[in-house]
Amino acid sequence: AKTEEEEFRDIYNMYVIQIPTNRPVARKDYGENYLILLIHSVYDVPGKAKDGSEMFDASDNVYDYINLLAAYFFAGNNEKALGIFTEAEKKFENSSILYIFGGDVYKRLKMYDEAMACWDKSISIDVSFTAAFWSKADCFEEMGEYKKACTVWEELVKWYEEKGYEIEAEAPRRRLEECQKKTG
Repeated sequence: AKTEEEEFRDIYNMYVIQIPTNRPVARKDYGENYLILLIHSVYDVPGKAKDGSEMFDASDNVYDYINLLAAYFFAGNNEKALGIFTEAEKKFENSSILYIFGGDVYKRLKMYDEAMACWDKSISIDVSFTAAFWSKADCFEEMGEYKKACTVWEELVKWYEEKGYEIEAEAPRRRLEECQKKTG
């Protein structure tokens, strides 16, 4: 997890603490492609067609696409993750969670307008998937657009409070206060 500390902070708003062990590493390291191969085998997705081109069997389950997209995303193959997202988007245009993942892929590719459009679409489909707010606000902060980030944090705090989720509102409220300090 330490090697992906930035992603944990950006996507899940979690910090990573490295705890050393007193034993040598005993696991086999299959490399980053192992996760992709594992996802392909679980979903019975052939990796290559006979002509050598990439293949993905069309599934009727959005989570098959999301799992494969996440495997490529976390393996650092962002272009392939984007390809999976664009294929899934054609089939599952009303999946809020798919657009959250799509926005995260676009963000990593520094395609910020596309990322914002995905997160906005996610929010318009189902506002209760609040991860889109988190991703959007974090992205604005990373871009130095603190006023826009504050607006998103305010929207999220308001949504949580309207639902009576006071505990859930605490973290975005703290983030709002930190962001407001940056606006001057």
